[in-house]
Amino acid sequence: MKGIPPNAQPRQIYKLFAKFDEIISCKIIENEDGDLLGYGYINYYNLDSAKCAIENLNKTKFLYSELEMEYFQSKNVRLQAPQGNCTI
Repeated sequence: MKGIPPNAQPRQIYKLFAKFDEIISCKIIENEDGDLLGYGYINYYNLDSAKCAIENLNKTKFLYSELEMEYFQSKNVRLQAPQGNCTI
């Protein structure tokens, strides 16, 4: 997920996503000073729960920011994906 406001509390984020089912882990990325970097990862036990969270929370407002949700993809997969450039 992207779009986490810097003043958000990790517990607020956990509660928001726990509405969709039991969470295995909730990781909000911080810098060395403990400031939120605006993105994180939620891991559910059930894939359907993740799907439901994405469908319900993508492009919604959280505090004053809009959340962007998508399924996790490893860096290798992201780098191998087509970039959308077209040459003729």
